[in-house]
Amino acid sequence: MKFKQTVPAFLLSAVLMMGIPAQAGEHAPPLLQKNQNQQVQCFRHSFPEKTVFPFQQYKIVSQYGFSDSGFRPYTTFDVHGYVYAPFDGNLSSDEHDVTLQAGDVKLVFENAEPMLNDGPVQMGEKIAYADGTVKLHMFSRNMPVDFLFSFFPDKSELNLKKQMEEKAKSEFQTQFQMQLQAQQKKQKEEDKAQSGNAKNQRNTQPDNTGKADAQKSYAAVSLQRTLPKTEYDSIFDEAGKETNIDPLFLKTVAYVESGFNPKAVSPKGAVGIMQLMPQTAQMLGVKDVYNAEENIKAGAKYLRMMADAFNNNIDFTLAAYNAGPQAVKQYNGIPPYQETQNFVRTVKDLYASLNRK
Repeated sequence: MKFKQTVPAFLLSAVLMMGIPAQAGEHAPPLLQKNQNQQVQCFRHSFPEKTVFPFQQYKIVSQYGFSDSGFRPYTTFDVHGYVYAPFDGNLSSDEHDVTLQAGDVKLVFENAEPMLNDGPVQMGEKIAYADGTVKLHMFSRNMPVDFLFSFFPDKSELNLKKQMEEKAKSEFQTQFQMQLQAQQKKQKEEDKAQSGNAKNQRNTQPDNTGKADAQKSYAAVSLQRTLPKTEYDSIFDEAGKETNIDPLFLKTVAYVESGFNPKAVSPKGAVGIMQLMPQTAQMLGVKDVYNAEENIKAGAKYLRMMADAFNNNIDFTLAAYNAGPQAVKQYNGIPPYQETQNFVRTVKDLYASLNRK
């Protein structure tokens, strides 16, 4: 029997719960990694290469994974008809359960009436009959595994959710780049016009050096071509990868918000590098809002949430991050708050300036 190598989805969940990030593979992560790319040894599971779906007349009632009632280590089907062997293996059964074993993999069909004697069976062979609820347990080396995600990802809610998230991220990146290019084009035209005006003024008007500029601080920030390197740069990179947002954009937001000061507190109570409000930090599970890593990663997640809520509109996303999503919905756009309008303009101008360097 031919087998292919992979790691089940449950192992990814277990490792994430331990705080060790994983590298994604085709259906599940092929290996796990610690920080600084230190590889972690993990056993691999041998799954049958060829499989068929075990039911013809069925409905998926509930899927493997977490739910409101806790963790469900099996998939529940409503089946009316024969149960077929998904792959070649050895059959064993009792009165109401059928077990199929192949290498490391074991399937247990709970509440299925056996039709064959114990022994070897071939893929597609009728092994049982069911008329009602069937719980399908899958184990690999005696540990629970998600059957649908492992063998039939097109039927897996986890896989479909992952695909939808990837699609949304891709759409956000595409729209963001289009808006960025438009912003850069507009900025170049304004720079060119200002350069021409300045040249004409030097030729026709006296020097007005020292004239006050009410927008001097915002102009100084917007026209920067570099951001200072910080001890948090690697955290911005990680947060960007996790949310599929350009790390430079996250860093730009942080610079405008706090100047990279992890102890910054605004008059309204926003805290830290990404200036999280206490209720937002609590919602995102932040334990220490002054911790730079927690603050940056939570800020990136919140920025992603705002982008998803406003169909990846950059102006609305930034406005919602600064003033809250309800304000953006109330005014159907950037609220008429000077602080928010300055924030949106400054972040966009600075980011455009940084991308022209």
